[in-house]
Amino acid sequence: MRVLPHRAPGSATDELGAIQAYLNLDAGAMRAGGLEVETMVQRVRPVHADDVARAIAATAHEQGAGLIVMSCDGG
Repeated sequence: MRVLPHRAPGSATDELGAIQAYLNLDAGAMRAGGLEVETMVQRVRPVHADDVARAIAATAHEQGAGLIVMSCDGG
């Protein structure tokens, strides 16, 4: 999952496509290792610094995720 700040439409489609491709590449490697992996990109409208963390936690709960894997640099 990658949470992006909500912003006006425009080049967002290209950005989302590139992010999804990146996540799919990583997910493919994990699947090859026998893991069940789902990816998603979600936009949020951040108001506070912890909005992104809340979005991740809420989505993980809704999806019944058993594990959240995060990169340290966002890419």
